[in-house]
Amino acid sequence: MLRWGILGTAQIAERRMMPALARHPAAELVAIGSRDPRRAARWATQHGLRTAGEYQRVLDDAAVDAVYLPLPNALHGDWIERSLRAGKDVLVEKPMLPPRLDRTELDTARELFALAADQGRTLMECMTFPRHRQHTAVRELVAAGAIGELRQLTVRFTIPERAPDDFRYRADLGGGALADLGCYALRAALFFLRPDLRVEHSRTRRDDRFPGVDLSGSARLRDGAGTQADLEFAIGAPYRCEYHLAGTEGSISVERAFTLPHDLAPRVFLDRAGDIQQLHLAPDDQFGNILTDFTAAHEGAQPGEHPDAAATLRTMELAADVLGVGSR
Repeated sequence: MLRWGILGTAQIAERRMMPALARHPAAELVAIGSRDPRRAARWATQHGLRTAGEYQRVLDDAAVDAVYLPLPNALHGDWIERSLRAGKDVLVEKPMLPPRLDRTELDTARELFALAADQGRTLMECMTFPRHRQHTAVRELVAAGAIGELRQLTVRFTIPERAPDDFRYRADLGGGALADLGCYALRAALFFLRPDLRVEHSRTRRDDRFPGVDLSGSARLRDGAGTQADLEFAIGAPYRCEYHLAGTEGSISVERAFTLPHDLAPRVFLDRAGDIQQLHLAPDDQFGNILTDFTAAHEGAQPGEHPDAAATLRTMELAADVLGVGSR
């Protein structure tokens, strides 16, 4: 049984991670930390947790084996390091570190993974959607030739405006559409295309109301086989969370790509020459699945190393490329 603490009282912690921890047979949530100790105390009372207080109090609790970090993006690096040095395994909400034009986040990420290995700890980014079986099912359809040769992936992840004080609108907290939403689109491109992706074109849009923050953007990538990926991400647009795979003999569309609840049965649409099949898949628990993977890494012979680290770093490299190409 892995005993968990949470640093931060973000919505995603309460809506998605805490229920997943409660469902998981090998997890127990025992502590909550907040910059506002009174808020932490309220959460502890509501959820029956033994420890509540500021972040450091959770790290000082010997009963906590692992921590989940849903903090604003710019705070991730500091609290990852503090958690690892306190002897905790770390599951950090995506993005592990927000993209920067100077690419310094890449060196920081490598240093943090090295620190985890040195400490014998697990460090993993909480990118859950690749662990949902609907995407594996789609990839298997493509591999089986259901749409012929894959030519293009189109991904759209856009969300409505947030409250004016939302961290996504603050550059000092690592906000922006690329950090918050573009990371999903880039990871989807890595999931379906070859890893030798290169950014051919990108652009981001900013708003004077929120200095230093990109509110929307797009990117075109291509892999070594010539397969194209067109990505769109935005804050302040109608909600869309979808991808479309086009091949020489058909296409596949997924309408609820990244945010599926654990009890929702997904639908996949297969179109071959106008003959559209609607494939119904069983529900799956992507948050529960990442907890299972994290627990396995924790129990492994080399807990600081796991295959997910390479995908996290490659996604970060591509995000930095999107910024760099778009700034030219």
